[in-house]
Amino acid sequence: MRNIPMSTAGLRFLAAETSARPVTKYEDGQRIDGPVLDDGGHTLYAVSVFLVGDDTAEQIRVKFPHDGKTEPTYTLMGEVTIEGAVATPYVANGKAAISLRASSVRPTKAVASSN
Repeated sequence: MRNIPMSTAGLRFLAAETSARPVTKYEDGQRIDGPVLDDGGHTLYAVSVFLVGDDTAEQIRVKFPHDGKTEPTYTLMGEVTIEGAVATPYVANGKAAISLRASSVRPTKAVASSN
């Protein structure tokens, strides 16, 4: 697989859900218990975001490593920053697809706490 670095400069991303979830691992179509880890031993999470253009929006899923100590949270439709984005093309069931990973997906403005 070839990883293609992506520039997210000038792009706008909005959170399509309020929290990221750990990535689930499957082998031979069966779910395997336990977290999926990246090369650094961090749990991989995934979150859906809207990539917003001038007159359209596309929902995409982005995977990213996280320490696993806390659940990454977002404000629904709040702006998020995606850093270190890399696209990986692959073929699944005879169809071309792209997997998107990032070094981080964080709220552009911090999520307010309810203290």
